[in-house]
Amino acid sequence: MNNQGIFRYDEGFQRWIESYKFKGDYRVRGGIAKELKEALKKYSDYLICPLPLSKERFRERGFNQVCGCLESADCSYIELLERKELSPQSEKSRAERLKMEQPFALKVENRKIRNQRVLLVDDVYTTGRTLFHGAEIFYKNGAKTVKSLTFSR
Repeated sequence: MNNQGIFRYDEGFQRWIESYKFKGDYRVRGGIAKELKEALKKYSDYLICPLPLSKERFRERGFNQVCGCLESADCSYIELLERKELSPQSEKSRAERLKMEQPFALKVENRKIRNQRVLLVDDVYTTGRTLFHGAEIFYKNGAKTVKSLTFSR
């Protein structure tokens, strides 16, 4: 699958994502709005789909970090997937992530994505496994093309 990362995962990005995602400082979500909006310009004919959090993770955090950034960048999106209740990716080793079972299900009727181009958006590309799982669901349900965009890689 074709993935574009906006930023390199370095010390500065790590501080930003920790403040935003793990410490809940929702105010910093706009820190990447300009770059995110620019990166999304080449996907104007795609359905923009943020990767979802599990209901438990959403309750803990109070927000989906990807949706928050998309909203801050004034970018429209559609939530096409729902996530099963599994342990957080950040608590897993690389080997555990690669063995992870399919965490997603389609949230909409498959006719909404049949023959469509879909862009999956996530915060950090680590192993790519989560994005591949998302793409698998879309391809099984008739998507024409699936690409991904991550804030960092």
